Amino acid sequence: MSILSFNNQGNFSGNLDIDGFNVATFSNGLTVDQQKSALAFDGNASLETTTAVPASGTFEGAIYTMDIDQGYNGQVFTIINKDRLSTQFTFNSAVEGQTFGAASYDSTGPELRRLYTLGYV
Repeated sequence: MSILSFNNQGNFSGNLDIDGFNVATFSNGLTVDQQKSALAFDGNASLETTTAVPASGTFEGAIYTMDIDQGYNGQVFTIINKDRLSTQFTFNSAVEGQTFGAASYDSTGPELRRLYTLGYV
């Protein structure tokens, strides 16, 4: 996949409705370090149907779970771990177990851009 920059993100400590876009993450079964991972995406209120669909997938040995509005079907999301390693996936609202791409450093989100601007990255 190509390098993507996303506008919205929430960590896996159990956010409800990230930025008001009907996307939520859960900490079920994740270690403290894994909970520092972020789900990044481009929120678009015009796509929302208000029907959240459970989604999950395995990345770096952890099972990440989330609810994503079914209106985001076909949209690209990414999970970025605390070491900035990421995996991208195209959300399929008909399948709970998402297929994640290969792990790479090909995704950025708001937090990584902020750290870069401040000179930490």
